[in-house]
Amino acid sequence: YGEQPLYDSVLSVGGEPAWSRKVGFRHMGIDLSPDEVGAPLRLLVNGELILAKGVNWIPDDVFFTRITAADYRRALTDAVDGGCNLVRIWGGGLYESEDFYDATDELGLLVWQDFPFACAAYAEEDWLRETVLVEARQAVGRLGGRASLALWCGNNENETGYQSWGWKERLGDRAWGLGYYRELLPAIVAELDPTTPYIPSSPFCPDPAAEANNDADGDTHVWDVWNDLDYLHYADHAPRFASEFGFGGPMAYSTLRAAVHDEPLSRDGAQLAVHQKADNGFGKLRRGIDNHFPEPVDFRHWHWATQLNQARAFHFGISHFRSLQPLCTGSVIWQLNDCWPVISWAVVDSAGVRKPGWYAMRHAHEDRMLVLQPAGEGKARLAAVNNLREPWHARVRLGRGQRHGGEVTWETLDLSVEPASSTAVEVALSLEADGFLLAEADGVRRAVWFTSTDREAGLPEPRAQVSVGRVEGGYRVQVTAQVLLRDLALTADEVMPGAVVDDMLVTLLPGETATFTVRGPELADPSVLASWPVLRSANDLAS
Repeated sequence: YGEQPLYDSVLSVGGEPAWSRKVGFRHMGIDLSPDEVGAPLRLLVNGELILAKGVNWIPDDVFFTRITAADYRRALTDAVDGGCNLVRIWGGGLYESEDFYDATDELGLLVWQDFPFACAAYAEEDWLRETVLVEARQAVGRLGGRASLALWCGNNENETGYQSWGWKERLGDRAWGLGYYRELLPAIVAELDPTTPYIPSSPFCPDPAAEANNDADGDTHVWDVWNDLDYLHYADHAPRFASEFGFGGPMAYSTLRAAVHDEPLSRDGAQLAVHQKADNGFGKLRRGIDNHFPEPVDFRHWHWATQLNQARAFHFGISHFRSLQPLCTGSVIWQLNDCWPVISWAVVDSAGVRKPGWYAMRHAHEDRMLVLQPAGEGKARLAAVNNLREPWHARVRLGRGQRHGGEVTWETLDLSVEPASSTAVEVALSLEADGFLLAEADGVRRAVWFTSTDREAGLPEPRAQVSVGRVEGGYRVQVTAQVLLRDLALTADEVMPGAVVDDMLVTLLPGETATFTVRGPELADPSVLASWPVLRSANDLAS
């Protein structure tokens, strides 16, 4: 584990080159050894535990043949830049082209490869079994030995579907695919790619008689939150490896505007409805707004509220699961990418625009981080997470303040965290209903927790001094807060096609300054970067 050198390899037959490829040398493994909680899923590279920070991958275009090597490289670079070390190819997708695996080899991304069985029962009679056999042998023969290939997985959600979705009663004694996942596919992997681990399903429990999707064993898919609950309920889960959890939000406004032509744009628009495919998706977006924000005044504010709620959900979920390490050894969000312009769980939309959720994911993937989350009446949980190989001795400055003004009071505490671990303490809130808690330490991003929602307590009217200056390849936008500014963001794609912003979702205290660098084409009027709707914050929704 570490750097990912690749070596030119040429196989000759009869003195003539017959095959060539860049290859890497490593050992992949999994550890399912039971502990006092259950049987965890631990990924190992060269014998070292990997704390996975990942994304689920779906086909990058509805027309697969349009996907180029450059498309794969751009999308997978989004994963690397977002702090990821693993990408899971979902079983409802594809065996991707050589260009995909070339890119993951070169970028050092681990690949979890599902076999293409997902969310369905599959016949096991010869007419299908023979096709499954041929296809699986071709796939394992082609991909086996890839430096980035970390894990084969038999299917997506089929075992939990049989157990919990009513299949057992409907199918009776009919075969439904278990023979593929527990016998045929592991035998093929053992024969053709014996150095790559295999698990039969995701979610997976090593005990085949137990519930496949449970927090104590294997890997877990956490969907009750998006389907039914506020994102704060991610804290109800303590999975050993969270391999799928998602929260929806719309594509970038520029992407939406190019695809949706309702006039005026409306959350009830007929065309917008076509670009939303989740079951009760608009209802789930509505629940998120109702839980956290006042009623948006127009479509622009609705779009920003739903994007921001998605970002906060991902940050909360990833941060919570990482704060449990090494009990939890992986968090893999659903999902990285999109294949068309749609309201979905992706953090990068189909036009390649990084949504606010992408920045939230990157913040939550930093090697060392502080986490603040609720811990019961009058308390918060402060966790320090360390993914580096050296211990971390953090002097934490803990601050308490009020949304609408007043001094922040500070205290100091020391936390020590072993490598690849976390530690947590409870701290008293000692705050009014409109209060917030800050945690800071040298070399890491500030953590912030608000004791009440923006809907309940509001935020100050946004006021700041903003300057815009030219830099090579774009602009620098400097913002000095005159009031508390929560989740400050710059959505430059709205006025600069293809623009990339270096950061967003920054919370500033009065007098503090944030500087954003925007790379993209020249603007006739750069001042458009200095105000709504390009420069925005949660204050625009809740003041």
